Amino acid sequence: MCRVGVGVPRQKKLNYYQRWRQSHKAVTIYLSPEEYETLRQLAGRVGLTFKDLLYGAAKDVKKLYEEVVHKYFGVDVDELKNECEAKIAKLREEYESEITKLRQDYEAKIAELRQECEKLEGKLGWEYLRGYADGENLIKSIVFKRCEVKCPEDVLKLLED
Repeated sequence: MCRVGVGVPRQKKLNYYQRWRQSHKAVTIYLSPEEYETLRQLAGRVGLTFKDLLYGAAKDVKKLYEEVVHKYFGVDVDELKNECEAKIAKLREEYESEITKLRQDYEAKIAELRQECEKLEGKLGWEYLRGYADGENLIKSIVFKRCEVKCPEDVLKLLED
């Protein structure tokens, strides 16, 4: 008798509390006793619990950020975000067009070099087939003409040997 799934542990289902803890991130802050007392007294004066005071402060951070950006830069955060996204899109488009252009230039240069190589192979093959003795010298002369750096004479002598 064959039993399927033996030894494979089942996934444990999470209860509501475990799922809630997975989806919510914990934040821990350490306060000095003076800071803690100050916040607790402030919460008491406002009529909120300590927890509600901290939640409200966290929610107001975004509003405060938008006010500071508007006050010092004279721009709304959403406008600044949209402007930055437009610049990013424009730069991405320019980058893609430049890459496409470089790729096309590169492929054209490769095609040109391949044609030149095939032409030279045909010419050199014909020289060898006809039995010319200077076939090797022809190869060396073509290679050294294509070189940007001139080779010293002793290297040429070594190649001739």
